[in-house]
Amino acid sequence: MEKIVVAVDPETDPASQPALEWAIARAQERSASLELLTVIPSRHGPRGADLVTSAAPYADDVQRAADLARTRAPASPVSVSVRRGSPARVLMAVSWRADLLVIGSHPTGPLAGILRGTIALQVAGRSECPVAVVPSGWVPGRTADVVVGWTDDATADEALEIAAQEAADAGTSLTIVNSWGQPFGADASGEVVEVLRDLVHAAARRVRASHPGLPVEVDFGPTPAVVALVERGRGAGLVVVGSHGRGALGSLILGSTSHDVLVNMPAPVLVVPSPGERITVLPEIAPEDEP
Repeated sequence: MEKIVVAVDPETDPASQPALEWAIARAQERSASLELLTVIPSRHGPRGADLVTSAAPYADDVQRAADLARTRAPASPVSVSVRRGSPARVLMAVSWRADLLVIGSHPTGPLAGILRGTIALQVAGRSECPVAVVPSGWVPGRTADVVVGWTDDATADEALEIAAQEAADAGTSLTIVNSWGQPFGADASGEVVEVLRDLVHAAARRVRASHPGLPVEVDFGPTPAVVALVERGRGAGLVVVGSHGRGALGSLILGSTSHDVLVNMPAPVLVVPSPGERITVLPEIAPEDEP
């Protein structure tokens, strides 16, 4: 049974509500288990005798979320957890025992968007399990195709396989986005373009062979990877990317490019970690209590 951990903070962060709804819908479809986790930032709360009292509102919030989950997905085991500490650190720690971590994110202007995107960047970049980042615009009941970013890279292959399984499980189609905007640019020779085209179409054939009956489309062109993914993601039900790579997707979890994808994408983004390789995020986006 898939174990889903979803970050819940309905009182102070409305962005967590769509993430909760997305996780409940997934648990209902797959009979997955749900752990609803809320984190009290340690630097904002009292200590000592007032610790239990200060945690009560958070516990009440997560319990209400659990009641909703049990009503919507009665076949799914539901548990609750209240932790104190750095939200990013706690979420990365629980990723060791989860199959999927779900967090919310939303853009609220240039500065607020950067702040909101910080936890998403850190957790997605260093999680031990796939991370679904759900935007505030997501609503239940939407079924659309799965879009995956792919380049000739082992991490991208992992993301591709997970994306294909997600599309097959949802009974929808898969679109493989391969951009050769970088490092070759619009002036790439015809021979280079054909090599790249052959690689992505070979990847599509592998998916069709391993998932018979799954409709697979290739979106190939001289466009920056983020632009191509955002454009195709506007009509998608899920966008899947690898957390690290050596080709066109190599910058998706580092720097402003990843922030643009994770915070501004109008569809949920599933970030697939690179097995055995942790990603270090830029120091300027680390929280105050990170070393």
